[in-house]
Amino acid sequence: PPNDTLICDIDTATLTATGPPGTYIWSPNIAISTLNGPVVQVSPDVTTTYTINLTTVPGCTTEDSVRVNVVSFVTLNAGADTTICLTDTIQLHPFSDGLKFNWAPVGTLSDPNVKNPFATPSGPITYTVTAHIGKCFASDDIAIRTVPYPQVRASNDTSICYGDRIELFSSGGAYYRWAPPYAISNVNDPNPFVGPLISTNYIVAVTDTLGCPKPTYEPIMVTVIPPVPANAGNDTAAVLNQPLQLFATGAQFYEWTPPSWLNNPNIQNPIATFVSDPGDSITYVVKVSTPEGCFAYDSVRVRIFKTAPDIFVPTAFTPNGDGLNDIFKAIPVGIREFDYFSVYNRWGQMVFTTTNPQIGWDGKLNGKEGGTDTYVWRVRGVDYLGKVVQKKGTVTLIR
Repeated sequence: PPNDTLICDIDTATLTATGPPGTYIWSPNIAISTLNGPVVQVSPDVTTTYTINLTTVPGCTTEDSVRVNVVSFVTLNAGADTTICLTDTIQLHPFSDGLKFNWAPVGTLSDPNVKNPFATPSGPITYTVTAHIGKCFASDDIAIRTVPYPQVRASNDTSICYGDRIELFSSGGAYYRWAPPYAISNVNDPNPFVGPLISTNYIVAVTDTLGCPKPTYEPIMVTVIPPVPANAGNDTAAVLNQPLQLFATGAQFYEWTPPSWLNNPNIQNPIATFVSDPGDSITYVVKVSTPEGCFAYDSVRVRIFKTAPDIFVPTAFTPNGDGLNDIFKAIPVGIREFDYFSVYNRWGQMVFTTTNPQIGWDGKLNGKEGGTDTYVWRVRGVDYLGKVVQKKGTVTLIR
């Protein structure tokens, strides 16, 4: 049987039944072109259900029906006028029992011949929709107002030093919302202070009261410069009138204070030459800075000896863990290159060696504590004038 259908009261509908050969009889006899045959024309003024009876052989029949819904006019409401943000797309949803639809103007519609097209207007516009049921039709309008998104101005991407804060700026709306809500003074403030410990991409959502119901999003990348690992080097020693090479690490720029006795206080590796007596010691402080202005301080203490360049070695040590004289090591003064410092037992076997003057012997032999005994040491280095300093002697390990 045909599907149920909808017509206007001035229209005629064609009903077509399908099935095997036989005798087709329609009923009721109301506004129908004929009661016999599989295809008939109907034009009822009111909704009517037509029944088709099929007889294929005597005593073998089947029956079905189709409902013809009849209306005298087309119901149509294009929808309430609305406001959208400029450049957005909206789907139109008219309320109608129409079977076919035509929209105009067509330029900003995805398909003007469907019930629910998508519209992307470039400005305020009024769309007219016409709905059809056969020869009957109705038209209605819907006005769409377009309002630009908030015109947001915000801070440029920026960088801060680890542990610092910075104020971000935004404008162009009435309401503000920042995300993520991490290390920020107020997520609803257009100009909050932020102090993240890691680089963070902050996004501000700005809405206004002009009619666009959506926010504009503006990202601001805050790059965090890692802590500056300022290192002025280990405490050291120097002698009068002998150059001492200082060396700092940590960043690109360096500033040493006090600048006294330095050949250049604004480089990474200045040379200190104590042509006059600074006292028993002097402490240099170095400010280590990055191009972004991040900085940190470190210091190095220089003991001043009034002797010639030398390598001093104690005659005894007591590795008992009391924190006093537990490590046996050489003390270079005015030495540019420290070649080696080695310790031997009474049978000439090496028990310790190093090329770093900051490292000493803890009195252990193959991981075990050595007993009270006398050991031989040898040391060699080169002073800042190129003279080799080579010495040997004995040390007593006391338990």
